[in-house]
Amino acid sequence: MKKLDYLSFGVALAMSGLLISCDKEYDLSKDINTDMKVGNYFSVPVGKTTRVELSRIIKKSETIKPGPGDNSVYEVITSGTTSSSVDLTTVSVNITPTIGNYNIQIPNTLSAPSKLKSYVLTLNKLMIESDPYNVNAKLPKEVDKFFRAKLGNATTYLTVKINEQNWPTGIDYIKLKNFKINFPQILNLTSGGNVFTCDDLLFTSGTKSLTLEIPFSYLDIADSEQDSYIAGVQGNKYLKLNEKLQLSADIEVSISGIPQITSVPLSFVYKANENENVSIKEVSGVFHTDANINETIEINDIPDFLNNGNSSFTPNEVNFALTLENPINIPWNLTLGFMSMKNDGQKSDNVEVGINAKPGRNKLLISNKSNANIVVPNLPSLFRFIPDKFEINSPEDIRLESGTHEQTVELGKNYTIKATYDVAIPFSFSKMKIEYIDDIDGLADDLFDVLDVVDTKEIYVKATAETTIPANLQASVKLFDRSGNDISDGIKVDLKDFIIKGAENNEVKESPVTIKLTQVKDGYLKRLDRIEYTVNADNANSNMSLRSDQYIVVKNINVVIPNGIKLTL
Repeated sequence: MKKLDYLSFGVALAMSGLLISCDKEYDLSKDINTDMKVGNYFSVPVGKTTRVELSRIIKKSETIKPGPGDNSVYEVITSGTTSSSVDLTTVSVNITPTIGNYNIQIPNTLSAPSKLKSYVLTLNKLMIESDPYNVNAKLPKEVDKFFRAKLGNATTYLTVKINEQNWPTGIDYIKLKNFKINFPQILNLTSGGNVFTCDDLLFTSGTKSLTLEIPFSYLDIADSEQDSYIAGVQGNKYLKLNEKLQLSADIEVSISGIPQITSVPLSFVYKANENENVSIKEVSGVFHTDANINETIEINDIPDFLNNGNSSFTPNEVNFALTLENPINIPWNLTLGFMSMKNDGQKSDNVEVGINAKPGRNKLLISNKSNANIVVPNLPSLFRFIPDKFEINSPEDIRLESGTHEQTVELGKNYTIKATYDVAIPFSFSKMKIEYIDDIDGLADDLFDVLDVVDTKEIYVKATAETTIPANLQASVKLFDRSGNDISDGIKVDLKDFIIKGAENNEVKESPVTIKLTQVKDGYLKRLDRIEYTVNADNANSNMSLRSDQYIVVKNINVVIPNGIKLTL
């Protein structure tokens, strides 16, 4: 006897047990000369098999066990943890280009003013541009798109100075009214917008120099402007800025005498705090990373009757619970590919699942059930066969994507993204086909004593099968002799009455079963040593759950020889 399942266990004991019992209680090998016929048939009762519960067939293991509660449905249960890191480097930019100088032109045709008062001249409007910005800052290799950068050390200082050693004679003051600086559109001031304005700048003999404080908050690039400010290819991108800032003001000069000069030079000195470059502290955008989830999950101790390559089924429910720890302030997006496989190379189709993990802890249920966080209707296709393992793979690495420009990630830090997964696949099927091969061997010795004195061409094995397993079981049979030769052509097998009816609603179901063996070639019943069964269970039109308290027992087993027997007494 080799391995036992809930079908072959009973049949094995039925055949070998009953025949051994027949040999002990009805010794047919005695050398007695009187012949005797016993009735129309000869029947030997041999009892029943041991009750075989499913808990003895499905081994509990780390990955297969009953779910919560008493007598719960068996589940494939497994879990694990994976993690990946993202290291975002720092970036600095220079947002203080050189502005240069400007000469205020004083008309040389001015006459002496009245002795009673001074008078005010309104001159041509001051208009000046800076040199072009020369920003070509290397971005972290992860950056695909760059929406917003919060700036650090971003207070800048513009000093405007009357660049004369002595105050010009004949001039009371010089006033720059409606002073305004237009910065490139991507630069945003702390006060808002990209235009800096201030009160009038008043220069006198006592105040020849004024310094303006101009603080910035962030850089902001519209999605439609990406190509204008972001250059390079993935993994090697740059922030580029070549625009000019523009200064403007109305010039007012108060005259109290005839000016001795025809122009007043102004100088503009623009710098960041302590001559340091402005730093990019936090970034909003789209990033690719090297982080991913690639896991192979082994499933151990699969029951033999489910592990045959020809078995197939459709679970009613497949659940993947993912807990994702996202330490970044930007949601990350990932496509996970789920695939199941057997060690012989058989694979399922890849099932892709889109994941979006918000900042913080994300508890996601991925299931074919409608109440899941992520509903994937074809998830059960992963388990049309019981796999030896399944893989969770990222065809692409984790992609960070800011939902708004305010969602930023701090640069200069290393982040660890953790994913903890729990998998539960209940053994509850809407469709199932099981094919399982088992055998009974060593029959030649058991049959020899009977068939040596019994003149028959037929043997029946009759029994009652009692089960609470909700699947109809039937079998096909091959017959072999001691040498392993197939002798099925010499013995006809009739299994039309060998169908174990599946139970319904956890009730006990009894089914009479019969195996009929008919010898069609002389001597073949004596040669019979091994019966190989291919057991089939098919519940394609009903639902089925496998539970630890389900069982099968074959009882009231009899070997029946029809038409009586001829005994030597």
